[in-house]
Amino acid sequence: MRSELFNLIKKYNYPEKGLLIQSDLIEYVDKILKNATILTYQQNGLKAFIAFYCNDIINYNAYLSLILLDEEVKGKGVGKFLLSTSIKILKKKGFKNYGLEVLKNNDKAIKLYQSSGFEIVNENHLFYKMTKLI
Repeated sequence: MRSELFNLIKKYNYPEKGLLIQSDLIEYVDKILKNATILTYQQNGLKAFIAFYCNDIINYNAYLSLILLDEEVKGKGVGKFLLSTSIKILKKKGFKNYGLEVLKNNDKAIKLYQSSGFEIVNENHLFYKMTKLI
């Protein structure tokens, strides 16, 4: 799964596509494999995934690190399914807040997050910070 995650991220890792991972991609993939919960969508190989952290069992704050869909599956409800599934998992584990950052130019992702109950709580020149009460 490591190489599939790496290849999908590498394919879309530029700001025009709404993704910006500035760290080393191999290190990033290893970090999410070690520390995050990852849900995947497979269709003749990896076509989409969501990686989120639910390790803060003191404050019960979760963080969406990345949701990424191959162009082949965009607009087919896969992103909404992955996001809603992650929310169900977090609810079941007792988490209270779900946070994320999204590039301001990623209109489709922002609409997805807002339709799932996330609200913009802060911003800088590049990103919106969004949260959802679970």
